[in-house]
Amino acid sequence: MKTELAILWGIVCLLCIVIEMTTGTFFLLCVSVGALGALVVALLGGGFDVQVLTLSVVAAGMIVFVRPLIVRLLKKSHHKERLSNVDAVMGREGVVSQTIESGRFGRVAIDGDDWKACAGQRQLTLEKGSAVRVVGREGIILTVEPIDASPAQQ
Repeated sequence: MKTELAILWGIVCLLCIVIEMTTGTFFLLCVSVGALGALVVALLGGGFDVQVLTLSVVAAGMIVFVRPLIVRLLKKSHHKERLSNVDAVMGREGVVSQTIESGRFGRVAIDGDDWKACAGQRQLTLEKGSAVRVVGREGIILTVEPIDASPAQQ
């Protein structure tokens, strides 16, 4: 009987680990550690009631004390700010796909995406095909400046 219960707790432990891999909540990992404790108690000859008590106490202790630490550590490691959309193109280089006339909007292609843009210097005209760098934004409208002065016309 001792061996059968140990096998049962081993199966519970492994099932909890497998299911935990799909959820990522760390609750079942805590139950898995509790089942591992119950497995040890079963191998040491403890009764079923002691095994269930061990499972409960260890799992509850893990949920209350260890799980918050794990979650906090993982959030801290993933907290690095990821830039997306408009913020991701700041400082990037692109090509004018529609002429940006002085004081007006045009279009700029950056990595295959087409953005509405204006010239950083309002009196500047940037011809189609000019190489530009993103220097700012207002909403989703990029502010660009020429990378070199030769393609720009004053």
